[in-house]
Amino acid sequence: MSPALDLSRRLLLGGGRRDRQTLALSVLAVALALTVVALTLGAIQGLSERDHRADWTRPAAAAADSATAVQSLSTTYVDGRPVQVVRLAALPGADAADLPVPPGMRAFPAPGQAAWSPALRALLADRPAQAAALGGKDAGAVTLGDDAVAGPDQLVAVVGVPVRTLRDTPIWQDPVAHGTLVAPTRIDGFAGTASGEESEGTQYVALGWIAAVLLVVPVLTLGGAAVRLGARRRSERFAALRLAGAPAGLLRRCLALEVGLVVVTGAAAAWLVTFALTPLVARVSVGGGRFRTGDLRLDAIAWLGLVAGAGLLLTASAAPTLRAALRNPLAVVQAHTPRSPGWWRVAVAALVVVVFSQVARSDGASLVLVMIVFAGLFGVLNVIGPLVVTLLGRIMLVLARGRGPGLLLAARRVLDDPRAVWRVVSGVVLAAFVAGFLALFQVAGAGDLGTGTARTYEVVVPADGARAAADRAEDALRTAGLDLPVRVGDPDVLWAVSAAGTETTTLQVRLPTAPAAADQARGALAAAFPGAPAASGADVASRDAQFPEDFAVAALVVLLTSFLVAASATAITVAATTLDRRETYRRLWHAGVPVTVLDRARTLESLVPVVVGTALATGAGIFAAAPLTLQGGGVSASGVGMLALTAAIGLAGVLLAVRCSRPLLLAVARS
Repeated sequence: MSPALDLSRRLLLGGGRRDRQTLALSVLAVALALTVVALTLGAIQGLSERDHRADWTRPAAAAADSATAVQSLSTTYVDGRPVQVVRLAALPGADAADLPVPPGMRAFPAPGQAAWSPALRALLADRPAQAAALGGKDAGAVTLGDDAVAGPDQLVAVVGVPVRTLRDTPIWQDPVAHGTLVAPTRIDGFAGTASGEESEGTQYVALGWIAAVLLVVPVLTLGGAAVRLGARRRSERFAALRLAGAPAGLLRRCLALEVGLVVVTGAAAAWLVTFALTPLVARVSVGGGRFRTGDLRLDAIAWLGLVAGAGLLLTASAAPTLRAALRNPLAVVQAHTPRSPGWWRVAVAALVVVVFSQVARSDGASLVLVMIVFAGLFGVLNVIGPLVVTLLGRIMLVLARGRGPGLLLAARRVLDDPRAVWRVVSGVVLAAFVAGFLALFQVAGAGDLGTGTARTYEVVVPADGARAAADRAEDALRTAGLDLPVRVGDPDVLWAVSAAGTETTTLQVRLPTAPAAADQARGALAAAFPGAPAASGADVASRDAQFPEDFAVAALVVLLTSFLVAASATAITVAATTLDRRETYRRLWHAGVPVTVLDRARTLESLVPVVVGTALATGAGIFAAAPLTLQGGGVSASGVGMLALTAAIGLAGVLLAVRCSRPLLLAVARS
């Protein structure tokens, strides 16, 4: 056994119950941090995978001499749920062997043939009219494979049609739902053919990265604090060994082994928890669909990267304790007061604020640059936090005159080690930044019927043949046993546009209130105008509200997760700090200081910084979100209420953490 490994084993096992408790708390903190990071990155990976699997439905145009088929993408609705309909037609003269095979199918569909996703097959089981409109005589004869379906509950239909059907389809677009409605396009294949037009999935990936920044920064702070639990005890051990003649290289290896043990053990626990939680996360519907479990699980390389990153972060966090022991071991043994945080922190914070303001105002700034600067603004709270705590300690010391020993003890503890006090409250303070950033958003469009009439179904048709198209629609409805008038009007629900000199208009049909009759009407119109874009106002409102609703849910999840991490970090750090100050509390108790006074001092040294820090962090979060909240029309009363609630939860979490560690204080003081 190497000397470093043997020494590390003796230090960890021979330090008694106190050191083992601190080690367990460190492992718990690392496991929690890595679990949140892994789940967040897994969700982003899952969103990206879903979007990539849908790329084939948004083809880029092929060269005129290489095209063999025509493809269009439209969206219809069944029971209020969007169904992507891919229509394919072989070009005249194209050899069957040259026709591209759609993902999830074995052959190019001939006219009248169709393939459905498994979820669509289940949905249309009792809707024969709409089923016939989505496949003709062979409706759903083939089930699409996994390669063609973004998620397990995505509704997709691939329908083979004559080329003239696509040639007669109106050219149109929807500026809201990019990538879900694509005009007939000549293609020669599906691999790597996604068009440059932004898809709805990219919005969710961007939302995932915003959530990652909001969550990862406090989580990384928790990870850094994990290895600093018991920092004073570790520094004292290293200083004593250094004074006894231990070489610096040996102590560095001991520190690396101790950090490695914490990281590897915490990562193993995080992997087990993540593996168990992933199937539950996969059942959450985002963007109108659930995930595949495999899409959410990080591979071995990603986990190795997480472990390596955590190891580097924790080693960097623990390095100051070793440097102090190597530079001046006698000062460490004699417990000299650490230096106060420098004022350079204010300059760094001011620089980051100025850079963020400039980037936020720039219209041409890339999303990556904005996220980097935003993360810098988020992280600067950790830079300036210890300095704010120092200033609070000095104010508390002035106010302590004549106000009892509790406030005086709290002020002295804050000034003795402001960095340790900051580590106790930093989780809640950073969560307050997240609350300030998210709680004041007012997302427009959620639940609103922005255009059209809820139960008026509109079909886009060429303007020059609108009257004949209306007659065809009425005939189709009568054949289905429905006597419904068809009106020709200007586009009201769908944003139809003219292209290549062809003007478009809409046929408007008032849908029956009975769901079965409404489904029959939809099916009849879809069969009469295959490929023509059609929807009701309720359909469009439901689709447009999807992202705002998902944003609201994501904001709530991020807030709850942030405060869960913050509460856990606070509880762990308060317990570890109590163990670190064991000797101090024991001496004060034996000197006659009541435990109630010690407990009051602990409460004040945590509560005062967390109140001030929460106020500052909330203001910083509101400042960071200001460019977006002002564009969205300001703040809402519900947002202000949520902000107040989250701040109250944070303060309650700190008080609960201090209260729950009171039995530990009693045991430590009376030992």
